[in-house]
Amino acid sequence: MSLEAIFLSTFVMIGQNRQAAFQQIVHLMEVFPVYERLDEALDRREASAC
Repeated sequence: MSLEAIFLSTFVMIGQNRQAAFQQIVHLMEVFPVYERLDEALDRREASAC
């Protein structure tokens, strides 16, 4: 395998990892508000039970 091929494959892998990390961050940003609302609802439920 040539040095050029090694560099190219390395840059491709780095790019894929960045894209996967970006997609994971976007997913967490979409899901976090749902969990935050659920947590608030549970807090209200516990407060009203007391």
